[in-house]
Amino acid sequence: TLVVVEIGGLARYTRRAMLEGLGQDFVRTAHAKGLAPLRVPLPAPCFPLPADLVADWRRVVRRSDRPHIGLVWAGDAQDPRSIGLAPLLPVIAGDGAGGGTVFIALQNNVAKAELLGCSLPDNLQDFGLQGLPNLAAIMMACDLIVSVDCGLAHLACTLGLECWVMVQRHCDWRWHLEGDRCDWYPRARVFRQAGQGDWSAVIGALEDALRLRFPAPAPIPAPAGAP
Repeated sequence: TLVVVEIGGLARYTRRAMLEGLGQDFVRTAHAKGLAPLRVPLPAPCFPLPADLVADWRRVVRRSDRPHIGLVWAGDAQDPRSIGLAPLLPVIAGDGAGGGTVFIALQNNVAKAELLGCSLPDNLQDFGLQGLPNLAAIMMACDLIVSVDCGLAHLACTLGLECWVMVQRHCDWRWHLEGDRCDWYPRARVFRQAGQGDWSAVIGALEDALRLRFPAPAPIPAPAGAP
């Protein structure tokens, strides 16, 4: 077992080094062609969806005019890119978004079982396991996608949606090593760990950003002369 673990660790390290090298080559090639940072060609939304499918899911998802946020909290099982659902529950409950938002669980793998293991806020909705076209249509009904670094984050970005991506300290090369922007996804915003495995700074930054992005509605003033 120890040998397998060591080989697995070496394989992950080698893969990360190769991906970082490829990313650096990609950016160097773009720069050699006269493209400055943030001028790398960006993909247009390239996952066509039937208009009726998008409309049908929008009617299902948008049951109120409150902001709707799609949420993905895990990649593969035991993946260091995953944050898990429990640390995000205070954010979902409204601490970070003024209490006026609806969160949609987009998790589409075994990590969806985390919904069964804790007391869930009333503003967290789930529509079950869905195929990719349905999942993409649900994303299209959201105002914002918040996701860990996984395939669903890339799907949201490819659809041209606003996507906030929570990444580990030693992240995939496509999210770069610093900064909060991504060269090829113009609507992506990156939230980074300060130290490998420590999600606290990410959660804090996410809460602050949600307060600004979706401020709490102003209280309705009482009528003049009311007691």
